[in-house]
Amino acid sequence: MKTTKDILATVGSYEDKSTGQMKNKFQKVGVLFTNDEGKQSLKLEPWFNPAGALNDKGDCWLTIVDQQAKNKTFNAPNPTLQSDAIPF
Repeated sequence: MKTTKDILATVGSYEDKSTGQMKNKFQKVGVLFTNDEGKQSLKLEPWFNPAGALNDKGDCWLTIVDQQAKNKTFNAPNPTLQSDAIPF
């Protein structure tokens, strides 16, 4: 099977400082596979809990996008550790 799409969950929003518009933050939560016959399968990451990605109406919407580069963050925050921070 070939990985063909990424599955993203909306995990928050932020204000674009250059335009003042609100934009969504996304986190990759799975992938969509397509086999040689064209059948598709969805694999969600084991840590993903849809209850943690509910909108204000109590729904969980996932977005399917073309496969992205492995290092793409999808507007997700990229935390950095302070040099004196202990990561545990």
